[in-house]
Amino acid sequence: MALEKTDIIPPSTHRGNSTEPRQSTFKVWCIRCFVAAWIILVAIDTLPTAYSPFTSLKYETNHRLRHLGLSQGDWPLFAPDPVLMNGVIVAELIDQKRNPHSWSSIDWSQASIWEKFYRFRHMNYLQRVGNTTAATEDLADYAKRVLPNQNDQVNHGPWYPAIQFMEPVPLEPPIVESKIFQFEQRMVIPDDKTLPKQADTIWSTYSKFLAKREYVP
Repeated sequence: MALEKTDIIPPSTHRGNSTEPRQSTFKVWCIRCFVAAWIILVAIDTLPTAYSPFTSLKYETNHRLRHLGLSQGDWPLFAPDPVLMNGVIVAELIDQKRNPHSWSSIDWSQASIWEKFYRFRHMNYLQRVGNTTAATEDLADYAKRVLPNQNDQVNHGPWYPAIQFMEPVPLEPPIVESKIFQFEQRMVIPDDKTLPKQADTIWSTYSKFLAKREYVP
């Protein structure tokens, strides 16, 4: 029996919507634009602050990325913003007799290489704790709970570098106030923006108030 012409024609196949190639191209370009925009944002966020023309742009970008949890943090390879472990976190406590007492974290600029190695998590935490209000308030609460039981680590009076060599004075709980400060040494950059030699470097003491918590006895 001879086959009809219609019997050997394969069934037609569905070729899909003719707009699919356009949609695919659109998706590709969206991905490319997103990647390009992200690279630009990261580049702006990591610009050194010494470049004054971009300071305001960097601040606005960093402010928005920080709220999203996407900030890259400080760029540590350019002066005057290198990561220098030469600061301390200070907790100032006021006891029930309104006497001030202070505690300070380890001075990492004086710590040994081995101590920096095995306590690097502590070092990173203390370096970054001042970046978040919630973290500094939590640290103030922690100091209020723990330090009264560690009188050997608490000094009498407001903090200053020499107080670390004085004999500790016991606290008299309850604690009515806890404050957190950050003290660090910052390099003074000359007016011509050149990096000075080590022997000619001038350091200034910088203090920053981080948090204050008050308690009802």
